[in-house]
Amino acid sequence: MTAFIDTRSSRRTLLMRKGVYQRKFSSFKYESIYQVWLYHSVSKGGYCCKICEMFARQRSSKTAFVTRSVKLETHPTRQLNAHQESLKHKEAMKRLSDYKPNVNIYRQLLTQEQGDISKNKAAVKKIFQCIHFRIQKKMAFTENTEDLVRLVASLGVKDLQEHLDKEVKSKYLSTSSINEMLICMSDLFEQDLLSSIREKEFSLLADESSDQAHRSQMSVMARFGTENSVATNFLGFIKLNKGDATYITSALEGFLVAKGIDIHKKRFTGFDGCNTMSGAQTGVQRRMSHLSSFSTYVNCRNHRLALCLTHLIKRFPVLQDVDSAHLSLWKLFDYSPRKFKVFRHIQTVYGVKPFAITKACTTRWLSHLQAAARFVSRYVCILDTLDSLYALLEEYINFTTLPEHVKNTTQELEIIIEKYRASNLETSDTEFRKCAALFDEIKDRTTLERRVRYNDNQQHVTPEIYLKETEYGEGFVEKLAEFYGQPKEDHFQGHVTVRPALMDPNLLRTELRSFKTQLFLLRRHGKTTVGTIYQEFLQDPVFQDCFPLVYRLIYFAMILPSSLAVVERSFSLMGNILTKKRNRRTEKHSCYHACHSYSI
Repeated sequence: MTAFIDTRSSRRTLLMRKGVYQRKFSSFKYESIYQVWLYHSVSKGGYCCKICEMFARQRSSKTAFVTRSVKLETHPTRQLNAHQESLKHKEAMKRLSDYKPNVNIYRQLLTQEQGDISKNKAAVKKIFQCIHFRIQKKMAFTENTEDLVRLVASLGVKDLQEHLDKEVKSKYLSTSSINEMLICMSDLFEQDLLSSIREKEFSLLADESSDQAHRSQMSVMARFGTENSVATNFLGFIKLNKGDATYITSALEGFLVAKGIDIHKKRFTGFDGCNTMSGAQTGVQRRMSHLSSFSTYVNCRNHRLALCLTHLIKRFPVLQDVDSAHLSLWKLFDYSPRKFKVFRHIQTVYGVKPFAITKACTTRWLSHLQAAARFVSRYVCILDTLDSLYALLEEYINFTTLPEHVKNTTQELEIIIEKYRASNLETSDTEFRKCAALFDEIKDRTTLERRVRYNDNQQHVTPEIYLKETEYGEGFVEKLAEFYGQPKEDHFQGHVTVRPALMDPNLLRTELRSFKTQLFLLRRHGKTTVGTIYQEFLQDPVFQDCFPLVYRLIYFAMILPSSLAVVERSFSLMGNILTKKRNRRTEKHSCYHACHSYSI
């Protein structure tokens, strides 16, 4: 009987033995299925495992898919599955997962199961709340945050405690994770702020100071209207490498462009009185006015008040002695806890609330008033404290000239007071002599009935008719119409900027003349200030539709920057963020911290 022979099978077996048989298959299919670890190595001439190559502990010269490439011939799925399920490959995969401790938080959440995602979100939310609390209380949020989170978890917060009890490395309590959370919160606050200011006309406020690391920084703020009021918001810090007007202007312009804020919507600019900032020819305010033609410069009134105080002290040296005495008392009790303890005890004996001496700071103008008020309220306690401290001294102090000095100082102060109390203020050499004329002018301008009574030919005229038929306030109407109703062309150092008019001059004149009667009616209802009139516009949309240009002018009056006190407070905030022990913090994270603190 003749045996049946399969010629095709015999030929395939023969070719396999000779090593020349190559079965055709789709390599793309397997590379896509096992793409996590499988790749084709040209140098080795076959397929290898990239995970085992990098993370395998034991390697030999004949390890498949590692030191020796594999050619996918017959039954490739069996070969690939066998390697994927091998113990060495699983150990390499585990070491790969342990090698990535700093994976992005959002990416880690996406890789978890849906139940784990909700638990992680709840835990991360509470960590966000802990960080927010520390920043709100002006604490160092990167220090001891983990201790605070664990304390909150131990108080019965189950989901947070379960998260901390997990045997995983990523618990979001490292410094990098906390900084990332701070950036997320600050970005959210900044996006809300910028989306509001981009649609509004605003005032720009800026001032410069140095931090603990002796880096010159400029704090930038914007004042604009919100839904219910007008507020001043922090925009950020600018590092100043130079202090000239050209560099500062370029830095401010680049800062606004980076934030997506239209500089042409700037209506007022508030700086201090130094020549670099307030120079009318080449100062920063002149350069900023060239960029925004309808912008008006406003000098900080607090800086002007400081100059007045400086000139007053120069004119009356006794006031300089008083200011020096305030500073000396503050140093006496602030630098010595033992002496301050005596002062505190004496205040308790007198039955008053123990206070500390307030420092009369050079750059904090209102602190002089606070220091003087605190000194007057605790004058007897201060004297008794000084007597007690003198009794404890072992050395002898000569007080021979003290009575004469006290007498002379008292006389000088009484002379100053008498100048302000005397009846002949018009003949004194002080500025107070102008107060009488100033009060007469105010009374003459604000008393409408008095103006009407002086008109002998119109005794029957009422205030309403007077406003309609007379030219009261026409001068201011023409000034506003000329400024905002005409195109602006500005020439500066050979460069010309042209901006179209903000308002229709004829329509503006009509609205202002019609609104005079409305002002009188608002006054009858107690609306006598710009703020109350602005609130009336916000509460009554009909008012806005009838007088849109007047509403815009009142809005300009509301965003007018009166002082840079709020900008100075940002430097105090930076003093809490950057301390002597924490002065290496980057400018980026310091700015994020300040932005978050101002948004609270």
